Amino acid sequence: SVQASPGSGTVIVDTGALVAGNYLFGFVISHSVSSIIDIQHRNASNTGNVDTPIRLRFSGDDTEYPMWPSKIALVASERIRIVMTAAIVGDIQATIFTVLVV
Repeated sequence: SVQASPGSGTVIVDTGALVAGNYLFGFVISHSVSSIIDIQHRNASNTGNVDTPIRLRFSGDDTEYPMWPSKIALVASERIRIVMTAAIVGDIQATIFTVLVV
């Protein structure tokens, strides 16, 4: 769904708890203004980040298609989410695609 003028710390999209395994992730992020987001790998209790977040900066009105270039191993109930790092006056939406790799 579209987030209108989200504040810093707003979760734009969250995979929810995932089953344990190796994953590939892809993202589609559309924004009406310049935006800064973090892609976060969260722990099983969703109380902290497992790794340092990946910070992405976008300019202007556009759609981005960042891909995570390698397999990420998740334990049961870990998740990936996209969070705003600064407030914007505009719209942003995002989708996370997950592929469980065997």
